[in-house]
Amino acid sequence: MTEKKTKKEFKIVVDTKRCKSCGICVALCPKQVLELTYPEFHCEPVRMKDCIGCLMCEQHCPDFAILCHPKGPAVEKGNQEEGRKVEEKVPVRKGKGR
Repeated sequence: MTEKKTKKEFKIVVDTKRCKSCGICVALCPKQVLELTYPEFHCEPVRMKDCIGCLMCEQHCPDFAILCHPKGPAVEKGNQEEGRKVEEKVPVRKGKGR
């Protein structure tokens, strides 16, 4: 008997307050999952089913605005819990006069 493999699905979370629309994530994504949206001027995942979880977008974002993680019950439940996780993982950059 052969087992049918299920494709692992991923969730991309973009902090639109941090995204400055540099386009690095869009250019590096091997599956063209991300696009720059207008007039909002930030990146947005538009083809999540194509995401392979390579983390190129997350690792190369200069503003730490992207998180990519496997989809699971915690992600699908709600965004209040997920929002705290995003804030905990994303370092806060402060300006001059710390």
